[in-house]
Amino acid sequence: MNASASQFKKPASRDYTIYSISNCKYCVMAKEHLGSVSASSISVINCDKFVGSCRERDNFYNFMRQYTIVPYIHFPMIFKDGKFIGGLKELLERQAKSPTQAKSPKATPKSKKRI
Repeated sequence: MNASASQFKKPASRDYTIYSISNCKYCVMAKEHLGSVSASSISVINCDKFVGSCRERDNFYNFMRQYTIVPYIHFPMIFKDGKFIGGLKELLERQAKSPTQAKSPKATPKSKKRI
């Protein structure tokens, strides 16, 4: 692995991790969807600085390949408990197949508090 890979963050081993870029409507939709249906924490990693140049982008995608297993060059990149789900489409498909996960209780959300 190259030296610049140390700047990249690996997916969290628990809860959701979303790799996102600015001006990405699918990234926004994924974050909003998970925020509305999940009691799990959601870690959002902004990747704008990782895709600024061709070299940075290639280094980032090479780093991510060890976690996505397959080449995946789209945003968002969504992980649950460290396992790659895919993008927004795959997240919605996965939650449609698993209604208990999609409708998890929100009584004690970890990342949001109401006063």
